[in-house]
Amino acid sequence: MLALVWLVSCGTSAEDTSPTSMTDAIDLLVEAPQQARIGDPVILRLTVESKLGTTAELRGANPAQRYFFTIVDSGEQEVWRSRFGEPILRIEDMWTVAPAQKVVYEETWNTKGNDGRPVPPGVYSVRGFVGLTGGPATSDPVEITIRPSQ
Repeated sequence: MLALVWLVSCGTSAEDTSPTSMTDAIDLLVEAPQQARIGDPVILRLTVESKLGTTAELRGANPAQRYFFTIVDSGEQEVWRSRFGEPILRIEDMWTVAPAQKVVYEETWNTKGNDGRPVPPGVYSVRGFVGLTGGPATSDPVEITIRPSQ
């Protein structure tokens, strides 16, 4: 079973490409299983949809770094980032999301932290981000419970 959460994030219409208006043009939906065991692969999905009646034209990170996920523990400490350790490329790109289009990004978390060690059992929060000019669009968190391995 997957937990679903909608959130308002960033986008823009063809007429207005200011970073302020990008926050009104797209919705983000992050999905993750409600629970997993240590060592299980955990599929994370981030869906981007236009909220406009027309195509949303977006400005932001290059395609290789357009999105990322973070996982934080119950103390709000980041334990995993999907782009952890990658150099940040300062290349801007334009992309579009049509009204009926769903752009889906997916990553697999191996239930290990950025340090390479398995995370302890507990409740974690997953967020998805889309890199846009003016700052990333951020999803609402989805909780996932990590149980001990068998």
